[in-house]
Amino acid sequence: LCEGTFDQIGDLLAGNSSVDENLPFLAKCLTYIESLEKEAPHIINGRRPAAEWPEAGSIEFRGYGMRYRPELEPALKDVSFSVTGKEKIGVVGRTGSGKSSLIHAIIRLVEPASGGITIDGVDISTIGLHDLRSHVCIVPQTPLLFEGSIRENLDPRGEHTDDEVWHAIRKAQLEEVVNLPTGEYIAPTDYNDPNLHQLDGPWISGVGLDKWIRRDGTNLSAGQRQLVSLCRALLWRRRILILDEATANIDSKTDSIVQRILRTEFADTTVITIAHRLNTVMDSDRILVMDSGAVAEFDTPSNLLARNGYFAQLVASMEFNEATV
Repeated sequence: LCEGTFDQIGDLLAGNSSVDENLPFLAKCLTYIESLEKEAPHIINGRRPAAEWPEAGSIEFRGYGMRYRPELEPALKDVSFSVTGKEKIGVVGRTGSGKSSLIHAIIRLVEPASGGITIDGVDISTIGLHDLRSHVCIVPQTPLLFEGSIRENLDPRGEHTDDEVWHAIRKAQLEEVVNLPTGEYIAPTDYNDPNLHQLDGPWISGVGLDKWIRRDGTNLSAGQRQLVSLCRALLWRRRILILDEATANIDSKTDSIVQRILRTEFADTTVITIAHRLNTVMDSDRILVMDSGAVAEFDTPSNLLARNGYFAQLVASMEFNEATV
């Protein structure tokens, strides 16, 4: 919608402003919503994938093209590549190259203008959005955390036992935070996070799985917020995991923790990493290099460097970090 929309909605729901004050804003929202093209069905009876789908986690783009609005230039143009199950893929490219559009394509936030995508041989355009999106796990750059306990944030639907939640917490190295006494706080790595200096009252409250998280995780450091998001992925255990610049805002120590978790705990998972730091993709099986909405290169890191192409030029010119932020 527009800048500040979600803050206005949050203020209204929290009772910080009156309905009368927000009637023009709400009317504008409704008008905009009514003008939007309707989403595809969330469930299509008779076209539901098998319960165990996807088993391998293979992904194939076939001549895929996509644009966000009819009058705009294509965001993706004739994109073709395939990923085998369990493969670890890094995705790099300058701002606007189409990296995030690949994610939008996989979960059908935007429908294709041409071509298609299959996951384990299933054309994703033929199944409902719920059946597609519930089988793909995404760890975003800015984790979505809400006011509630650590357990509610990790398992909002109550689908897992306490033992399973604790197991994921330990794997994500969050046990220290969860076990902190009320009123204490430890920021193990990113002490300079400005959010940590804007709080009133105890930073940490509650015990164990009842440990309280504030809205947007403001009583956690940036690294801890991202580890909570990764902890969800450990619980949900989907065959396809996508990290959308998930380590862009965290320190190098927490980044190392994330990389270790990905290597050890997601060995049987297809992992696609939209890269921010070079070290997050250099141990990938292959790297997909995007440029102007098209695939520029797709090969192993060593082959790309030896080829002295677009990826090698980014690395050699020291422009990599700025080009992928």
